[in-house]
Amino acid sequence: MQLAAGGIVAEARQTFDNIGRVLAAHGLSLRDVVRVQVMLADMADWPRFNDVYREFFSAPWPARSAFGANGLALGALVEVEAFAVKR
Repeated sequence: MQLAAGGIVAEARQTFDNIGRVLAAHGLSLRDVVRVQVMLADMADWPRFNDVYREFFSAPWPARSAFGANGLALGALVEVEAFAVKR
């Protein structure tokens, strides 16, 4: 329940690491993600977030939507919902 220190890049990496652990606990991986919904406290962080996104995903890219939001949990800069399908 603590945010990674270091801003949007650190928070994005921690978010995807967390998602990866949850998926692994259910026999899935990030390769099984088919859709990602991204909420950013500041849309100006999109380019930096997108760089991190490309560290965790590759083609064929999951479908994705993103929007700016305020009041994210714990004062976070990013929140991500990932939808995975067991194949």
